[in-house]
Amino acid sequence: MRIINIDMDFFLDNIETGIPFNDIRVPDNQNSPWNEKDVRQFLESNCGLSPKKTINGRIMTEHKDAYYFWRELITGKRLTVPFEVIHVDAHSDLGGGDSAWVFIYEEVLNMPIEERLNIEKFQYRHDLEKLDSGNYLLYAIASHWIKSLTLICHPKWHEDFYRIIMKDSKDNSGYIQMKRFYKKIDFSVNNINDTKQDFELESEIEFKIVRDYRKYNEPMMGNFDFLVMSQSPSYTPASADFILEVIKDYITII
Repeated sequence: MRIINIDMDFFLDNIETGIPFNDIRVPDNQNSPWNEKDVRQFLESNCGLSPKKTINGRIMTEHKDAYYFWRELITGKRLTVPFEVIHVDAHSDLGGGDSAWVFIYEEVLNMPIEERLNIEKFQYRHDLEKLDSGNYLLYAIASHWIKSLTLICHPKWHEDFYRIIMKDSKDNSGYIQMKRFYKKIDFSVNNINDTKQDFELESEIEFKIVRDYRKYNEPMMGNFDFLVMSQSPSYTPASADFILEVIKDYITII
C-alpha cells in the first residue's frame, strides 16, 4: 500500500528551521506560499492527484499526528504493513533536531515488535526523545510500518538528518538502517554520525531523496491508498492556509 504524506511548508518560498512546536505562526511578511495554480499543478502533474478521483485521508494540524492516524488504520485493518510513504515536505522528519534516534536505537529496538506501537507507555528519559513532528517517521520505521520512504524535497532543502541512521553512515547510501545497540551508545568521538561500538542490524528500508521536485512524477492518477496533509502552524504563515482548502478537492476525509 502507498501513502502520500504532505506538509504545507513544502509550498513556501523558504524553509523555516529550529522553531519550537508552539503554534505561533510564521509572520506573513517572513515567508510566502506558492500561488494556487502552482500548488494544483504540482499535486496533479507531479503527484497524480485529481478531484475526479479523491483519496481517503486526513488533514491534521501537526505532522506527528500522521503516526497516530496510521496506527489507527493499522489496528483497524485498513492499512497493511509495511507500506510505502511518499513524503512531500520541507523537512525529512527523521529526528535531525533531537535525540529521539538515540532512544530508538538504545531502547525501542530492544522491545518486542508488538510493543513498539504503544508509544504512550514509553518511559522517555527526557523531552527530546519524545515522538514529535520532527521525528515521527523514524518511530514509524522502528515499528516496521514503512518498507520504503521517498522524500520529495523543497527547492532549498539541505540534509537535516543524522547520517548515523543511514547505511554505512552515508547520506547517499539509499537505505535507512535500524541499528540495535545493546549498550549505551559511545559518543566519545567528534562526529555524531560515528560511534566506537558495534551494533546489530535490526532492519533497513529503502530511502530515496528526490532533490528536484520537478523530476518527481507519479505514473498514474490516484496511485495512493491514503493522503495525509499537515498544516504545521509553527512552520507556516496564516497566508498559506488556503492550501488546506485546495487539498480538500483531492481528499475524502475519513
